Amino acid sequence: MTNKHSLRRQGYALLLLCLLFFLPGCGEKPAGAVSGGYDVVDDRGRTIHFDRKPQRVYGNTLSLEEVLLDLLPPERIAAVSPPTLDPEYSLAADKAAKVAGRVPAYPGPEPIAALGPDLIFAQLRARPETIATLEEMGFKVFCMEVPTNLDMVRKRLKQMGEAVGEPEQGQKLIDELDEKVAYVAAHTDEIPPEKRKVLLGFSGQGAFGHPDGLFNDICRQSGVINGAARIHMAYGSHLSDEQILQIDPDILMFVDGGADNDYGGKIREQVLGDPALQTAKAVRNRSFFFLKDRYRASNTQHMGDAILQVAKNVYPDAFTDTNELLNLSLIHI
Repeated sequence: MTNKHSLRRQGYALLLLCLLFFLPGCGEKPAGAVSGGYDVVDDRGRTIHFDRKPQRVYGNTLSLEEVLLDLLPPERIAAVSPPTLDPEYSLAADKAAKVAGRVPAYPGPEPIAALGPDLIFAQLRARPETIATLEEMGFKVFCMEVPTNLDMVRKRLKQMGEAVGEPEQGQKLIDELDEKVAYVAAHTDEIPPEKRKVLLGFSGQGAFGHPDGLFNDICRQSGVINGAARIHMAYGSHLSDEQILQIDPDILMFVDGGADNDYGGKIREQVLGDPALQTAKAVRNRSFFFLKDRYRASNTQHMGDAILQVAKNVYPDAFTDTNELLNLSLIHI
């Protein structure tokens, strides 16, 4: 009799274990659960605690969404915005198309809250009132500085990888970025100072490249001298014809892309056709190339591609090998 009761109790126990194992949600940890949870600290010094890896993550800008698309599978990204879906602007449009959720460009608190995100990334200088409202509503907002150099980009990738609970993937993006930077350095470090070329970049608003901006560091990492920084161009200012002649660049870079299919071509015609600039070396020699506009502000893992593209276009003779890193869709003429 005792043996029968014992066997019956064992049978009940086995049945209970089977139910816990097979019934949905029973005996299972929530998706992404982490034993003990983890803490991360944003650039405001605020600590955010997670009991599990966030499953509905939202990035509040094009650059943040581009990072998330290489950090996470699409099902863990709450939504993307129109600029990220547009291949004329975005460097991750193909991956963005696989994300189910959509938000308008520059959304207010309500559309973001409607996504039900368990983590929101935001840039410190971007609409502080929206950030404050979302935090008052109880959402976790991780704020970061806007990167203006390579080290800050590395920091962003590390922070975002840790915040979403994927530090290894964040480190992988850093390693891939550093591989491209090292490849360029290996081909340009031996160029003597007197042979380094002076580049001047132009957008539809005129010349750009102030010394504290990201593009200046892209030039530096490419082994190129940024002409605008050479004369200490102020942020938001414009260069006169006299200043451009003073810089006397060896090569010009025209940004391309956007809604206008001939955006770069129109800039080229305007600059090369300017009567006041005909004595400038690069204008006289018709020395120029095009770069997709998004690359000049690529404060993401794509900064490595920007550095590689600038270096290869300025110093084509230095990149005659067949390294797979050169298999990029370079935009140049």
